[in-house]
Amino acid sequence: MATILVKYKKPEWGMMMQSMIIAGAEVVELGEDLTKYDDLLWFESSPPPVKCGWWMCDLRDPKMMDRIDTKAIFLCNKEYIKDYKEHFDCPVHYMPQCGYDAPIEKGREVKSDIVFIGGMTSGFHINRSEYVKAIKGYNLLHIKNERFTKDQKYIYKNTPISLAISPQAEGYTSNRLYNILSSQGFCLTLYFPGIEDLFENKKHLVWFKNKEEMLELIDYYLKHKKERDAIALNGYKEYQKKHTAKHRLTNIFKILYDTN
Repeated sequence: MATILVKYKKPEWGMMMQSMIIAGAEVVELGEDLTKYDDLLWFESSPPPVKCGWWMCDLRDPKMMDRIDTKAIFLCNKEYIKDYKEHFDCPVHYMPQCGYDAPIEKGREVKSDIVFIGGMTSGFHINRSEYVKAIKGYNLLHIKNERFTKDQKYIYKNTPISLAISPQAEGYTSNRLYNILSSQGFCLTLYFPGIEDLFENKKHLVWFKNKEEMLELIDYYLKHKKERDAIALNGYKEYQKKHTAKHRLTNIFKILYDTN
């Protein structure tokens, strides 16, 4: 279905790469003969000088990267599309991230009311700490310093409220939000511009715009399990309908072939 180019094959991929492989992507290494592939989707952060589709997964300034000869760039935010077009002189398309598409497996015992999985040290995630630290009086599980939380789908599924907090950029959210939805977890997310184009508030997930609203929503949905479970189920169905790795790969390669 699709071919993804990587620097080297790893014994254990992260969640998005695993989802792409599950969706039918073939993985080839940079050192292989690339001439037999018409289009390659580059998944790492610093692409080689080959023509490839490129799915950029963070909020880096494009000036931090060398110019390359590439057919198209796929960016998971709308904030910097113009900057990427100018820097790389090629078409740039908006393509959100996806979640983990493997079945839910067993995991550690869950006793918390709320869970947030992620660190606080990244220069991009400057707003996480203030929201997580504002949660007091609830049983909060904060999982950090785990490069790959293998049982996160189980945790998201079995924790009443799962938090998603990303930087405020148009169209941008990390794969955390999609991992929660793909787990059939209840996603409480920090609002970002353009989320309305992807999901319906209080149907697929619930969003907040400040700490006070976050705390009010936590209190409400911890007391209303029936509503919470209905939203989690709707979010899971919407994810399966529109946001899996297979959807993303199909869209990316359709765009690539349509630009030939």
